[in-house]
Amino acid sequence: MLFSGGDGGPARELADHALIAPSTTTPRIQELHTFWLHVISERVDAWAAGDEAFA
Repeated sequence: MLFSGGDGGPARELADHALIAPSTTTPRIQELHTFWLHVISERVDAWAAGDEAFA
């Protein structure tokens, strides 16, 4: 899983999944990465808790 900004650089080709913030500004990239991490965590928590929407 790659969290990156800009075009993802060479790591983009190596990653199974890439979440690339379409920006070259570090604070904007970090804001999107934080948001994505929260969304992923919420879905994993729901799955682990047996929420039928994620079964």
